[in-house]
Amino acid sequence: MVVGGRAGQPMRAMATVDPGQNSYTVNGLNPGFDYCFTVLAAWSSGTFATSTQVCTARGGGTPTT
Repeated sequence: MVVGGRAGQPMRAMATVDPGQNSYTVNGLNPGFDYCFTVLAAWSSGTFATSTQVCTARGGGTPTT
């Protein structure tokens, strides 16, 4: 599952991807705002792991975590 949202705002589920899929394109984002994303992997009911959160830095710098 891809979870994300505008930086500083509550995050929400954006997509559920198929097992083995290693990319996802998020459409409809406003280029004037920063966004944060994380990936949640679930392999059984109640058993899951999350990636480190990554955020955009549209001010010309490198993305922050």
